Amino acid sequence: MNASGGTWVDGEIGKRESHSKRIQKESTYEQTKAFIEKGMTPIQIAKERKMALSTIWSHIEKLVEDREVGAAQAQSLIPEDVPWDSVYARIVTAIAVHGTEKLKPLYEELDEEYDYDLIRLGRVMYVLERGTGKKEDAVF
Repeated sequence: MNASGGTWVDGEIGKRESHSKRIQKESTYEQTKAFIEKGMTPIQIAKERKMALSTIWSHIEKLVEDREVGAAQAQSLIPEDVPWDSVYARIVTAIAVHGTEKLKPLYEELDEEYDYDLIRLGRVMYVLERGTGKKEDAVF
């Protein structure tokens, strides 16, 4: 190796981190949860983490499904410029017709008046309020 200009590397090549070290790293969901606990909005979290807003909403839904985020934390996600009570009432009515599994039927039932993020928030609040969201229920 030295004859062709290379050098020897001390230590083991390709050594992987131990399993325990990898477990200690905070999961992507836990990072999102930490930002929620700080009172950040999904848009702020997406910008901070350099992720798509839809990814952050997926994290939020998973955290709710796993009961890692509760109603009090989710309340901080409600935009201040939205008349939430009336919007939420319409979303609940749409959910009563179509269920919580798919977003598009809800979007269409709501005459495409609300963006998917607001509908996702309504769905999260609905699941929290109704006490469902167990993994076996597969609500999202």
